[in-house]
Amino acid sequence: VVLLVFLQFVGKKWGHKSVALLHICNSRNIIVMGLHTIISFFINKDLQQPIWKVLGPIKTEIPSPQLPIMILVQNLLLPSVTLALTVALEHVVLAKSFARVNGYKSNDSQEMVYLGAINIINSFFGGMPVGGGDPARSAVLSGVQVKSPLSGIVTSVLVILAMNFGSRAFEWIPIPTIAAVITVAIINQILPMDWTGKWWKISFVDFLGFFVTFNVALVVTGETGLGLGFAIMVFYTLFRAMFSRPIAIVSSDLESQYNG
Repeated sequence: VVLLVFLQFVGKKWGHKSVALLHICNSRNIIVMGLHTIISFFINKDLQQPIWKVLGPIKTEIPSPQLPIMILVQNLLLPSVTLALTVALEHVVLAKSFARVNGYKSNDSQEMVYLGAINIINSFFGGMPVGGGDPARSAVLSGVQVKSPLSGIVTSVLVILAMNFGSRAFEWIPIPTIAAVITVAIINQILPMDWTGKWWKISFVDFLGFFVTFNVALVVTGETGLGLGFAIMVFYTLFRAMFSRPIAIVSSDLESQYNG
């Protein structure tokens, strides 16, 4: 964590003065992972039980596509609805968060279409739902200033090459090092704590939804917290629509809203 934060600080402080230094600091994750993997290999290679937990053997084969088992689909249909809502909410919130940090506006419809399409394709390979692991990966990419969707293709190619040619080396990656990379990346995306007070002043309902979601997710489960937060916003939106006076929208309103 110290090394990651140090390289991040150096990149922000002096990276604009040297292109080489900027690339080194932006590559801090792979530098830290490589350094600690080498240390882990030389310390743990002759031990029956590693001193710290390591990644372990990596499966290199990609399963062939096959139709889902219908009995399994029937049994998991109801829980999958909760999972889909959870992943969708997480994905949209994450997209908005990175849009705020990097100064652009996210397209929620585009994000949902991507999420649905990729999970449908992924289901034929028995993969985990896409979206649950995205915060960590996206935070790491954003932390090293990745700004192109092409990064997904580059990442996929590197993962396939690593699975087939570097799996033996990756067995020695320390789990604490992975945790450090993810932790530092996620911390950089967290809003300042004074935003809570701003939500209270701007919209009490938004503050209530945040407060309930965060604390219930922390004490009970993430699905329960997100479900309650989602329910609060749905009921609030419905009641607000029911008791609000309609306002006619003219073409000039649309032009001013979407101008530029």
